[in-house]
Amino acid sequence: MASCGDVRCLDRPGERRARLRTDPRARHDHSRRRLLRRPRHVAPVLRAHAVTLAIENHSERTPQEVLATIEAGGGTMAATVDTGWWATQGYDPVRAIEELGAHVAHVHLKDVLHEGEPHETCAWGDGLVDVEACVAALRRLGYAGALTVEHEPEDHDPSEACRAMRQRLEGWLR
Repeated sequence: MASCGDVRCLDRPGERRARLRTDPRARHDHSRRRLLRRPRHVAPVLRAHAVTLAIENHSERTPQEVLATIEAGGGTMAATVDTGWWATQGYDPVRAIEELGAHVAHVHLKDVLHEGEPHETCAWGDGLVDVEACVAALRRLGYAGALTVEHEPEDHDPSEACRAMRQRLEGWLR
């Protein structure tokens, strides 16, 4: 294992990505902000292990904030798109995908009930996010990576809704 401050790259066969989840409510947010203020210090560790750190948007309000960090990382960083968090922040997820372009390394397809906190997820089509349009934007960009079906309500088990959403996604991808 190699480390630089808050980044640790575990030597795992086949692993080429490190993911930094950016949740402003989490206790690690202070160390996350410290890390993202100094991407040039983190880049050598990522480069030494041929790992790309895919930054998930949560507290970022615009893709330009994510892109600034990616650029400062000198080719060692990318973006994990969370469509629900873009909507929570009041930013159009389709536009965010288009602006992040080739920097998208992973995608969480999520819908939310409303803009602003609290971040409340829902089944696709019950909220603000046009998930099908997000998938179409990703396809236009030539994105061929993973698409994660995401729904995390705090008051019930979303398993059935997630299965239905996965079926919808598979239909859109045909």
